Amino acid sequence: MPSINFCVDYELQNANAAQNKLLGEAPEDQGYNCVTWTGPMLMDWIQQNLGIVCKKAQIYNILKSIGFTYQKGRDIFPETDFLAQEAFKESLKKITGRST
Repeated sequence: MPSINFCVDYELQNANAAQNKLLGEAPEDQGYNCVTWTGPMLMDWIQQNLGIVCKKAQIYNILKSIGFTYQKGRDIFPETDFLAQEAFKESLKKITGRST
């Protein structure tokens, strides 16, 4: 498999294509169970689709070099069961005796 240095060179040479891919498609479109891209998901996608193995730190360097920045994730996940959460909160209220 190609080395990490090849990964950097390849991605930098194809920065526009990579950027368009990341901006144009959500991870869900690629079969991942998440609404935002993460470093490990990008590593996996690059390895599966391009056959290039990159390390986690290198992915973040590549993303920075093509203009992406770190964004903190939201506390809402696509697989969240809101009804189960509310039922759990209600059961906690009964156990603790609190109404809030």
